[in-house]
Amino acid sequence: MNRQSLQYIERRQICDENYLQQEAADDSQDVKKVIYMDPDTIIKEDMYDLWNIDISDYYLGAVEWAFGDDQMSVLSIPEQYGYFNAGVLLINLDRWRKENVTNLVWDYLNNNPDKIRHMDQDALNAILYAGRLKLDPKWNYTTGHLLKLRLDIPPAIDKG
Repeated sequence: MNRQSLQYIERRQICDENYLQQEAADDSQDVKKVIYMDPDTIIKEDMYDLWNIDISDYYLGAVEWAFGDDQMSVLSIPEQYGYFNAGVLLINLDRWRKENVTNLVWDYLNNNPDKIRHMDQDALNAILYAGRLKLDPKWNYTTGHLLKLRLDIPPAIDKG
């Protein structure tokens, strides 16, 4: 399955490019790991420490999202795993390709349109919640970390 065969959900604020991270993982077979970032991301520190996090036992590393509680129940994610923000991802491409995650995401989006609120982020959470390494919030610091969680730390990556 690919994006052309997907009957994915479109919303006014979402465009085709929101789904490109799924296909990018399959494009470069010689690349073993990648950092994906949404275009509204502001890098404030050297990415060396993020890049060197060992994710060999995981599909990806991602930061907990402060506003994901409602979607956890909709997507049947057990509480101990949490719900992550897909705006900054450290992706283990070897495992991603081996388990065919791209097709799993497209299938999930196609088969569960009633559960989808946050596009591919919901699908990634529903499929990979148990295979995610929880990253320090500094790697994808959002207003929710400050306002909801009262976590006042210097971010390495800030969501614009």
